[in-house]
Amino acid sequence: MNRPLLLALIVCLGCDTDDPVDPSVCGDGVINGTETCDDGNTNNSDDCPTNCKQARCGDGFILDGVESCDDGNSIDVDACTSACQPARCGDGFTRQDVSEGDPNEEQCDDANTSDEDACTSQCLLARCGDRIVRSDLVEGTEGYEACDDGNDDESDECTSLCSPPRCGDGIISGDETCDDGN
Repeated sequence: MNRPLLLALIVCLGCDTDDPVDPSVCGDGVINGTETCDDGNTNNSDDCPTNCKQARCGDGFILDGVESCDDGNSIDVDACTSACQPARCGDGFTRQDVSEGDPNEEQCDDANTSDEDACTSQCLLARCGDRIVRSDLVEGTEGYEACDDGNDDESDECTSLCSPPRCGDGIISGDETCDDGN
């Protein structure tokens, strides 16, 4: 066996088939070695990008007409999901790559359009005062809301505690002249 071939064989014993293809061969229009395709062009948005591996979601190349994004990973909680689609509120994944206050921030994402559960359709955690009455909890459960008018006016039909005013709630409302909460 000649020395250069033996050396190449020894060096390649640890080769991974996902390693980049030899650029001196990739792009020549002929499928060689570990190439799965070779269309001989430099277009990274077709079926055969310049790494001579068949295009697939997660390869880091955006395939025209098929993928909207491709960040080269399988992480669903960043800007591009593992389905090669942009992250969006309602996709079932809570983004973790944006900071609080960012317009793309998601506090939750339960993949439904209901505003009456723990996660609103705007991917915000439900809370008393958001003008949405949760219907997923029973009275007596923490977070239960009988009403939610979104204001702090204690004299109307819904208190800032998201319940109708009543004697003993610590809020003077309606006909009450006092209410010490007991």
